[in-house]
Amino acid sequence: LGIASLIAETVYLILLVALGLPIEFFPAFFTKVIPAALYAVCIAVLVFPLVTKFLRRAMKTEPNTVKRIA
Repeated sequence: LGIASLIAETVYLILLVALGLPIEFFPAFFTKVIPAALYAVCIAVLVFPLVTKFLRRAMKTEPNTVKRIA
């Protein structure tokens, strides 16, 4: 997730620079791209356990809603 977020933000920055916006690449990379990627990772670390707990509880109450193929 961290690498994907970093890549997506970097591609977005490159697109903005390529379109001619007056943005300097390296300052924007260190002040926008890296913090956005770190934020996404922190949110994922906090939300993922809650989502898995909720889904696990939902699977116990309604076991026939999702069937395993394996």
